[in-house]
Amino acid sequence: MLVLAVASAALAGLATAQQQHNYAYPPIPCGARSLPDCPADALCVPDQPGSGSGSCAFRNTYQPCGGFTMEPSLCERPADVCVDDPRTPESCGMACDAPGICLAPELSECEGEEDCPEGLWCYVWEKGGCKDDDCSKVCL
Repeated sequence: MLVLAVASAALAGLATAQQQHNYAYPPIPCGARSLPDCPADALCVPDQPGSGSGSCAFRNTYQPCGGFTMEPSLCERPADVCVDDPRTPESCGMACDAPGICLAPELSECEGEEDCPEGLWCYVWEKGGCKDDDCSKVCL
């Protein structure tokens, strides 16, 4: 019973930490000399203050929702929808208890980075069971 309580607390803490920074999933280590730089849409957040090593977190954050928490959060703006994060296509998303993100129902579509406003990146949005070229791409 104690082990279950400790495991639940650890998972809740991990989910909270990931939600504050919108970390990539699976985590991408960064900061050490032997590690590559984060992708252009992410920055390296130290694991501990003053620490050189850390994990890549997305530059643009979105309100987290759903996921494996005691009380999954809902989107604050009524028009927003809770979706699997298009920035993490290798994750199985909320189906695997990862948090989703709140997005407006209408997003700018893109074919590549050049189609997005400055500070946004183009991502494939695998919604509705689309496959490869059938999927829409959105600016986030």
